Amino acid sequence: MRHIIFLLLPVLVFSGIGKGKTYFTTNLCWHTGKTAMEENPTCMQGNANYYHWAFGFVGLGFKGSYVTGNALTDNTFEVRLTNTAKQPIVWKFDTKDLQLNIEDVHVTAVYEAGMQNSTTTSIDLTFAPYSTKTIVYQLSGDLNTDQNAIKGIWKKFFFTYHDSQAIIAQ
Repeated sequence: MRHIIFLLLPVLVFSGIGKGKTYFTTNLCWHTGKTAMEENPTCMQGNANYYHWAFGFVGLGFKGSYVTGNALTDNTFEVRLTNTAKQPIVWKFDTKDLQLNIEDVHVTAVYEAGMQNSTTTSIDLTFAPYSTKTIVYQLSGDLNTDQNAIKGIWKKFFFTYHDSQAIIAQ
């Protein structure tokens, strides 16, 4: 029975990610990306070449006002990650993590919430054990489009988060 539940866990964790919902990964081996149960005992024993880590994830999505014909000034896309493991981990974030459906809207910067820097296109963030960080992607451009929504797909390692924000017609 335990094996069946374990096999279903990734399906339960990664299906239907929605705005504001919290999702947790299984305990993964950093070296191979396999779960500790799939890995050899070396990983499970915490060998120096392997790192167990688990993360919680909340998709916060688009923030700001989205009106046809207006330039984006204070608009962002946000995700929140929590290191639920006993050891720290460093993750690199890049503006390329977020893909948008509108050609004239661009991701111009990425930064940790509270540390705004409009020119950083990539950052390395250290997550202390049990710490939470909000990652902010700054958006710029014009909403001169016939689209009725802006859509974003954020991908980082094994996480994928889709969000859309209605564009208000002026």
